[in-house]
Amino acid sequence: MPGYRPPKAFWPCALLLVLGCGDGEVDEAPPVAPPPPANVAEATPAPDPQLGAMPPVEPRLPSSFNRPDERDAAAYEAEVRGAVEAGRSLAALYPARSRADAILDRLDLRSTDVVLDVGAGTGGLEVALLERGVVFERLIAADIDASALAFLDTVLSISGLEGAERVETRVTQTDDIGLPPESLDVAIVLNAPPIFLSQQGPGDGAERTESCLRSIHAALKPGGRLHVFNHDADLPSGSSEGICDRIARVYAPLGFREDRRETFQVPPGGDSTPTHGWVRFVKE
Repeated sequence: MPGYRPPKAFWPCALLLVLGCGDGEVDEAPPVAPPPPANVAEATPAPDPQLGAMPPVEPRLPSSFNRPDERDAAAYEAEVRGAVEAGRSLAALYPARSRADAILDRLDLRSTDVVLDVGAGTGGLEVALLERGVVFERLIAADIDASALAFLDTVLSISGLEGAERVETRVTQTDDIGLPPESLDVAIVLNAPPIFLSQQGPGDGAERTESCLRSIHAALKPGGRLHVFNHDADLPSGSSEGICDRIARVYAPLGFREDRRETFQVPPGGDSTPTHGWVRFVKE
């Protein structure tokens, strides 16, 4: 009989195994491929009859270069170029907490907005906004890490994403965002360093943190919006306070009026995923 080629199947390790025979005749009936475990079958979408199924894209880019083992910019650039050449999503290369729909949906940006991303890192949020086609007048990606922003510039230059020219990177100081007064419509603090949620005493960074947040307040126009997102893993050890309560307690005394708050998970329904808190403030 003609050679038999059993169907493709995914296994828990996410490798695509293609099982097949030669083209010669065989005397015995071909073996039947064992069924995949039930949990894999339920989690894996049906393969495309023409192309076959593709394994899920795992995050390949760090959201920042904070850790010494996350600074191989050349390897990351190769990942980006490969994704561009293959026509794949660049945002999917970043961790979900940097670019999740649950975050983007809450920003509600307008085409006339001048936006500041505080602690932009390697640019997961910027890439996600551009891929989604969100329109804004200008987006300033600010960070104290020049190497992370240099990598973001590289990503933007090779991405081919429409609107990339409206994103600019800016290296800032720890105590001052360095922008003119009343020059911003929106500021975003997305999973920025936990220092922004700490209750520090004099001499251990509290003054710099407060100064930075006050500089953000000064740079916002009256009525400007501040979006603060943080996951509860950033709460101090032993804290019984909810993440939104902690955000409000740190930011409200600096002149921001709370307008709305919510909690959610990224990705939705992940049992082991830290709960994210979102608080939107308005400058009065």
